[in-house]
Amino acid sequence: MISIVMPNYNKEHFIAEAINSIFRQTNPNWELIIVDDCSTDDSIKIVSSLISNNDKVKLIINSENRGANFCRNIGIKNSSFDWLMFFDSDDVLNKVCVENRIEFFRKSSNVDFAVFCMGSFNEVIGDNTFLWNKFEGNLVKRFLSHDLPWAIPSLLWKKSSLEMLKGFDESFKRYQDVELHIRALLDKNLSYAIDKSNQPDCYYRVSDERFGKDYFRFIQIKKNGVLHFISFFESYLKNIGNQKSIKYLKLTFFQFLIDLFFYYRHRALTIKEVEEIIDDVFEHDIFILLFSSKDIFCLKLYVFLSKYKIHFKGFSLLIKKSLLP
Repeated sequence: MISIVMPNYNKEHFIAEAINSIFRQTNPNWELIIVDDCSTDDSIKIVSSLISNNDKVKLIINSENRGANFCRNIGIKNSSFDWLMFFDSDDVLNKVCVENRIEFFRKSSNVDFAVFCMGSFNEVIGDNTFLWNKFEGNLVKRFLSHDLPWAIPSLLWKKSSLEMLKGFDESFKRYQDVELHIRALLDKNLSYAIDKSNQPDCYYRVSDERFGKDYFRFIQIKKNGVLHFISFFESYLKNIGNQKSIKYLKLTFFQFLIDLFFYYRHRALTIKEVEEIIDDVFEHDIFILLFSSKDIFCLKLYVFLSKYKIHFKGFSLLIKKSLLP
């Protein structure tokens, strides 16, 4: 049986669809643990009406807002079964998800976690054809570079393996599952398997509505998350003697710049807001430590041209190659 852990914070518009996708599973061998992070909308009211008299669902309500990783760790502690998956309250499961994962894990029972294909959607399943199914290459390098091969709903874990990793790091407000996945891949005691069926058994919502309407606040939180992520792994990789991988963190920072100017080009951010963010990151200690003078010149060139919305095909790739010669 599988324990499905669902953190929730103010997702009243999406959570019913998420829960109902679990209720429709072809294999009934699951429990659902919803951990509400002190929502201020009607989430709890909606959840309560959906799960009334359903003993397969546990609702845990935090007394204060603690973040998604805190909620996930609470879910782990309150889970009843040996297999665990994490599912955000604005995503959707394919009706065969539980059936597919139980069957796969039975055939690969010696692994600590398994990875499954995940689809994407904006508003309804089918309106976005992107699949998270490219699992090849150096996966640690890809995660450090923010070329993410998978995301949190894609995995099924052995509970004991998660406990060995000590669960999720609650200091991470962004890049939360990325941090866990890197630690898992770097741990020589853990093994994993990949379902190569190429059929999505879950769907990740990419609608802008999940970010709210205050894009400046969203990008500030993301900026802090990027700096924390890079600082953490710069130190972590040094401590485990893997200094050669530190350089890939440069690409996570550059991806943040790409995202920042994407919002600027689409008028979600003003030039003043962009400049405030840029000033903050360029003055941060980890930025100065990580980037050479040549790197900084290339990044400032990218920023200068992007401010004037000058962009040509292959420009971003050229900057990436300059950062990792």
